[in-house]
Amino acid sequence: MPRELINAAGEAEGDRRSARWNLVEALVVFGALELSIWGLVAGLGMARGSRAWLFTGHAALGLCLLYIVALSPWVHGDTAHSWGLPRRGALRQRLGDTRLRAPTLGMLTVLGCAVTLAVWQGWPNLLARLGVRRHFRAAFDWLTLTTSGSALGGALGALVLLRAAVWAVRWDNLDRSLRALAPLALGLWLSVPALAVLYALATGDWSRLRAPRWLEIHPDRTSVIFYLLWGFVQQGLFLGYFNARFRRAIAPRRRGLLPSRALAALLTGLVFGAVHLPNLPLVGLGAVEGALLAWAFQSDATRNLFVAAVIHAVAGTLFSALLPVSMEIGPWE
Repeated sequence: MPRELINAAGEAEGDRRSARWNLVEALVVFGALELSIWGLVAGLGMARGSRAWLFTGHAALGLCLLYIVALSPWVHGDTAHSWGLPRRGALRQRLGDTRLRAPTLGMLTVLGCAVTLAVWQGWPNLLARLGVRRHFRAAFDWLTLTTSGSALGGALGALVLLRAAVWAVRWDNLDRSLRALAPLALGLWLSVPALAVLYALATGDWSRLRAPRWLEIHPDRTSVIFYLLWGFVQQGLFLGYFNARFRRAIAPRRRGLLPSRALAALLTGLVFGAVHLPNLPLVGLGAVEGALLAWAFQSDATRNLFVAAVIHAVAGTLFSALLPVSMEIGPWE
């Protein structure tokens, strides 16, 4: 049976393991991830040109990810809410409640419009990222260059993504999460254009800030639709898993100069930033964003993985579009 642990935000969470177990596990898993990437894949695989070590490294990395998403939740008795996800049937229950039906339908309408806009903005890029352009060039050209193909692909993409988004949204705290994280989202989103303006003033290169450049849809550019998918995976791993381990490992009391909640958020941010090595601009952005999101994610009232993924998606898209920074990470850069 899960025991009750008081997390860094001062809230009770059920966990089958101790606080110390959570801390040790998080550090060991992070170490195993880094060893798989830099020791096996990069150091022994790529540096030596060894396919055997490359396979071993990718297999070890896959096992780490499998433990995070499949085995660890069972080991700890994690709930969907502890990962910022909805419980099964939550949306159906809300729609069945006459008091909540109207606001829920309103939020679904807004979500549908946002997903449709994201598909329109980044449909070619998503197909390119998924390998369609490389392996199925004729299909890619039809889906992106013809009116009928774009309409069909966009409609199917919007339906699939809307269904996935509905499944992934934690509805019971969506409004509270949006209100609580709105200042953080606006701060992150506005800081990237501000950096772009500073870069343009310093270099005299204003090309990325011109409207035609910003509005063009290009298969090689990062887009909201791609980053929404990728951001959901990243935030699931680092907020859902690492933040859960750190916040349960650190009791709600002061640790040196940092309160427990700040320490748990800082550890999550450092881990999130470190996986973006050797891309230092992304390391810095990831560490700051990860720590800020981790602060909000410690409280059940604002623990919503979908909201975190949206914030990450827009910030990543702006960063890619407005600043001359590579978005590649790891030894694959």
